[in-house]
Amino acid sequence: EHLLLQSAIDQPASLCFLPGKHVTDVGDYVAGGGHGTRVAGAVLYGEEVAKVGTPKLPFWIQNARILDDNNCMPKEVFPAEAVRAVVKYYHQGPRTTRIFNHSINAYGYCRLRHMSSWAAEIDALSDEYDVLIVQSAGNIWLTGPMPYPGVKDHLNAGRTYPDYLYEPASRVANPGQSLQALTVGSVAYGAFEVGNWRSFATEPDRPSAFSRSGPGIWKVIKPEVVEYGGDFIRTNNVPPDVQGGGGIPATCPDLVRSTMQAPGPAADRDVTGTSFATPKVARIAAQLQHLMPEEPTLLYRALVVQSAQWPMWAESILSQLRSGQQTQAVRQQLLDDAAQIIRCIGFGIPDVARATTNNDYRTTFITSSETAIHAGDCHIYQVPIPAAMRQQADEYDIRIDVTLSYVAQPRRTRRNLRRYLSTWVDWVTSRLGEGLNDFRVRAMKDEENENEQLPGVTLPWTLQDSATTGLIRNTRRNSGTVQKDWAIVKSNALPDHFCIAVRGHQGWSHDPDTTARYALAVTFEILGKEISIYDPLRIAVTELQTQVEVEAEVEMEIEASE
Repeated sequence: EHLLLQSAIDQPASLCFLPGKHVTDVGDYVAGGGHGTRVAGAVLYGEEVAKVGTPKLPFWIQNARILDDNNCMPKEVFPAEAVRAVVKYYHQGPRTTRIFNHSINAYGYCRLRHMSSWAAEIDALSDEYDVLIVQSAGNIWLTGPMPYPGVKDHLNAGRTYPDYLYEPASRVANPGQSLQALTVGSVAYGAFEVGNWRSFATEPDRPSAFSRSGPGIWKVIKPEVVEYGGDFIRTNNVPPDVQGGGGIPATCPDLVRSTMQAPGPAADRDVTGTSFATPKVARIAAQLQHLMPEEPTLLYRALVVQSAQWPMWAESILSQLRSGQQTQAVRQQLLDDAAQIIRCIGFGIPDVARATTNNDYRTTFITSSETAIHAGDCHIYQVPIPAAMRQQADEYDIRIDVTLSYVAQPRRTRRNLRRYLSTWVDWVTSRLGEGLNDFRVRAMKDEENENEQLPGVTLPWTLQDSATTGLIRNTRRNSGTVQKDWAIVKSNALPDHFCIAVRGHQGWSHDPDTTARYALAVTFEILGKEISIYDPLRIAVTELQTQVEVEAEVEMEIEASE
């Protein structure tokens, strides 16, 4: 019944899942302004809470209470069972809820050999139902017992920011390693200083001092994306004093507060955490569902990741690597920096406009509905590149992004990625100077043509499918169930057709009927905005579709006459 939330809450469906509590006891009793209240406000309002008038709220929210008054999950609650109970209750309810914000983590980092029961349950639910669970990466606390050191403990041990973010103890917290969850880390708003206190971040969009980093289990990229969750503040004392938020309000996100206990404002900037970055990503997913209600959540996940980009300070490192104009020692340092950056911010900060719209200079192609693929199958997609985009006299920078989002049945007892899933999937694209037939042969390589030399030059992908190539080392794009890569190509080097192959591979299942389901997104963007590309691409695709349909009709007529 909060003034800023009430009109968006589906009160009849809200439910308390805590043992010993009445099912209608769904209030937020967490001291200091609540937890779920702040999460709900971030979903509805994003970066700025509307504090006057009657806000027009874009979504409804159902409240599943599984945290007690101390902001903890009671020991008698088994997390895997709790998340299954919540998802089944709402997904099988009248609204068929499909997007779940899960700003809850274990205290410590995830393990790396076996998937936890909590994370495996999220993977299983994503396979059984058409749901997307947006998951926080977890926080590094101010202080903590070993083996879970807090920020102050790291500083006292001589580990400085951001170096301590790369320590094993700073790894994403369970269940943030879930392959199917869209895991969200946090970045800071900028550099702030008041009196003797200052933020950890020295410029906007740097990793928050508390945000846990990847990689996750089996070197999967985690978190995939980041949003603004604020920053800790510190002094220059030795040892330094550290505060978790509120000392400098500008370092904190603007959030709705619970007013059930001590008097306080209905909204304020007084706390930080990945818990409050996560609902801002769930907000983008909800906007995608509003625009495309019949599409699978696999596509929503793909488009959120597709829209994400590295902030300017991080992208500048990639720009220097692309230029190649540095000594070997400097280049190695840049490669090391890039490898660390992706551990903290994944694919970057998502953007609702990029996720939901095209414009004259940016066009995104998507698959419609879920597509199933068997192990051994290869699906080839073709995007014609119009002549206006690849004239030899022009040399524009074209950015190409590709994101594959897939799901398959997990088996928790397995110790590696390719045996954890019943079917695993990857993608490859055509090379520069490679024809469609040559690409088809390469994409469907088998033992007979494995050593065959085929033409073409690989696009300058940022990641690539090997940990030793690309601009970001020690990371492969095909290690998880969200696989993104991006490249910048000169327009006059583009081929007349850009092709992508999605390939299914055998996992733990030997059943020939077993499939994985996937969604695919491909974006072309002209970075300098020199020419419009939306209409030329749209017309070229329409013409190709018409040509394919006519050829199919002719083929059917020939077969019928025979």
